[in-house]
Amino acid sequence: MSLATLSSNPEMRVSSDMTVADAGTTSGALQLHGNLPAALIPTSAGSIAAATASFQASFDGTNYYPVHDRDTNALYSVAIAKDVYEALKAENFFGARFIRIVLSSAQSGASAIIKLITVPY
Repeated sequence: MSLATLSSNPEMRVSSDMTVADAGTTSGALQLHGNLPAALIPTSAGSIAAATASFQASFDGTNYYPVHDRDTNALYSVAIAKDVYEALKAENFFGARFIRIVLSSAQSGASAIIKLITVPY
């Protein structure tokens, strides 16, 4: 399924791209507007340096906290690879108004661009 197909599906919405700058590990913030993260797709033209991504959530857009898995109480992270659709456990993001993606290692050579797909809350 192409990204164009996902964005035209009323049950799924494609957010703005989330970018992790060269030499960085954390993306800019994304306001969820009442939606929940459902999947991510690293789509940058360069390579993705990290093997996993974790998340930070905020209720006010200023203070960010690590997202933990509701089932295991461990830091919630997912394996990532360029152009691979990775489903997320939406229930881990209940109550979050903003999120950031945190890569397991610094991006090198080019910015990492990660498309976040959200579903209505």
